[in-house]
Amino acid sequence: MSNEPLAHLVRRSPPWREPTKTECGRDLTDIARHITRDEAKALIRKHGQQRAAFLLCMVCVQTSDRYRDWAASPTDVIAREGTTRWKQQHSQMDRELFAIAALIEAHRGEFDGYLADLDETVSLADRRRAQRSTKRVRGGS
Repeated sequence: MSNEPLAHLVRRSPPWREPTKTECGRDLTDIARHITRDEAKALIRKHGQQRAAFLLCMVCVQTSDRYRDWAASPTDVIAREGTTRWKQQHSQMDRELFAIAALIEAHRGEFDGYLADLDETVSLADRRRAQRSTKRVRGGS
């Protein structure tokens, strides 16, 4: 389908960190072509899984499918970063977590307020969901 090199997917990292690796573990500087997860999904939709395999690193695609992104689960992203085999990344993650803890300590009120706002947002969503299910039970629309 194409004479271009396979496209590798950029590995999803915590939002404060600039990505440096692909989903299959290669350095971004070592590959000729890299794309995002969304771009890869669009290629798969356009060409189908089998034809897209000629364009994409399928190890990247399969790895990307196994892990959720930051918006879906920040805990999964942090857990994946924490379980990598590279000791250098462990020390980097340790430094970042120490920095986050120090920022929280220095701005405790702002942090607590942000968490309270998130809790309120979640409770509003739960309330709307409960109202919809109550309407359905009563036969309303």
